[in-house]
This record gives sequence, C-alpha cells and structure tokens, in this order.
Amino acid sequence: MYLLCSDHATGLIRLLTIGLRVLTLLEFVGQSNLSSDSLAACLRNRPLNKYGTKKKRKINLV
Repeated sequence: MYLLCSDHATGLIRLLTIGLRVLTLLEFVGQSNLSSDSLAACLRNRPLNKYGTKKKRKINLV
C-alpha cells in the first residue's frame, strides 16, 4: 500500500490496531456470554426430526 505521508501510515496502523482490539473484545464477550451451561440448554431443547434424532440448525451468514 502506498501512502503519501508517513503520518497517514501511522494513523492507518493505529486505526487498524484499535479495530483489532475491538474485534478481540467482542469475541471474548461473546464467548463468555455463551457459557457451557447455556449451550447445553440450547442443545437439549432442540426439536426432534422424523427419525427421532435432533434437528440440525442452519446458520445463515447473509
């Protein structure tokens, strides 16, 4: 990446570092909120399919 000023490069690096810290914090908070007890409760309450096994849930990433 070509930047005209060294100040711009320094600012971009600082901005990317802050963004990485925010994403890391969000991941940590998300994982701590999804403790093993709540995950087990979600899995236990899944409905059964016609074969008597638990249904798989699709996750849409759109």
